[in-house]
Amino acid sequence: MPKQIIDGYKNGKAVSARWVKPKENWGIDFIFRFEEPSTGLVEVLNWTAWMSANAVERSVDTLTNVLGWNGNECFDVENPGKDFPKQTLCQDPKSSDFQKLSNTFDWDREVSLTVKHEKYMKDGVEKESVKISFVNPLGGSAYQACSPELVKSEIPRLGLRAHFLAAKQNGPMPPAKKKDVLTDDQVPF
Repeated sequence: MPKQIIDGYKNGKAVSARWVKPKENWGIDFIFRFEEPSTGLVEVLNWTAWMSANAVERSVDTLTNVLGWNGNECFDVENPGKDFPKQTLCQDPKSSDFQKLSNTFDWDREVSLTVKHEKYMKDGVEKESVKISFVNPLGGSAYQACSPELVKSEIPRLGLRAHFLAAKQNGPMPPAKKKDVLTDDQVPF
């Protein structure tokens, strides 16, 4: 029976990872577990961080900053794990207890998965599969937070306080003029 997964964002956790090399390029293949909101069922999907010349920089960034990779490169130890007993799981080479997932990744970290249905041709027949397109931090953003100094110097020029007061009165307001901008001493909060 095909998986009943709708396209969109899902919150999930990595539960296993292993090195793979299907052709010329290496990759780290992860299994993610998440609850499908449309059905309430727990689902699993794979996602691979490819190490090709074109993908390695983005992959390592995701491994490090999203999945909490600690830099260990030792993987592929046959291990009975708590979630998938027959999977090949990442292991810490210094660990003597191979009954536990390693600290190679932050296995408790919940991430945002972008899930999409993709069509492809196989033997002249169009097929469809569900894939994880992107793995991002929860509530993640590509933007960096502004420094307090920049906020303090730039935000007053936007005239937000005047727009706020106009919105509270449900009346339209023309764009703020330079003289309408409040200083830090005039802002009541």
